[in-house]
Amino acid sequence: KQINKYLEFIKQAITQLNTKKQITILDFGSGKSYLTFSAYYYLNEILKLDVKIIGIDLKKEVIEHCNKISKKLDFSKLSFIYGDVINYENNNEIDMVISLHACNTATDIAILKALGWNTKVFFAVPCCQKEVNSQLNNDFLPFMLKHGIIKEKFSTLLTDSIRSEVLEAFGYKSDIVEFISEENTPKNQLIRAYRVNNTIDTKKIEKLEKFTSSLNIKMFLLDEINKLI
Repeated sequence: KQINKYLEFIKQAITQLNTKKQITILDFGSGKSYLTFSAYYYLNEILKLDVKIIGIDLKKEVIEHCNKISKKLDFSKLSFIYGDVINYENNNEIDMVISLHACNTATDIAILKALGWNTKVFFAVPCCQKEVNSQLNNDFLPFMLKHGIIKEKFSTLLTDSIRSEVLEAFGYKSDIVEFISEENTPKNQLIRAYRVNNTIDTKKIEKLEKFTSSLNIKMFLLDEINKLI
């Protein structure tokens, strides 16, 4: 269900891209690559588009396994790379960056890479927002944050909201939508962003930094985006 729903979002996004040329998609934290293989098959074999997909993950044995499957299926434009996403560089045009359940700041790294490449479309369903959770002081909204489950959800909502605002500040139209029913997975928030211009709203970034500072929170994403301004 999660894979099929994600493909629906990708299908909608393709209408925003130039299908007369090859489309390049990067899947950050591809893991066992159920989404990656499905997206490749759907876009190339079903929709008959010219799409190149690259999956990146830190698990070497998984990457080797996925490359073997890709070769066996003769998916010539699907490849998998072993390595840390933060060190991955690409000089070619990247049309779309996707990520499904990348843990903690891995989603932030995907955002930073997408911003640096001026990627046209960005989709992410984050997982495990531990960074903010570990820093939140229970004295802030004590009647809420004294409950572990509430603190976890609050951290998730806050983190994803800031991520969406960062994308907006860099010229994207961004929103957060329900990815799939919570009965299927509690990690069901999709950050969806389409590039609409190349301007950078530094005042929005400053407001985000001021807000997180008021909570005594430091965020990897906010620290790193200053390198792109």
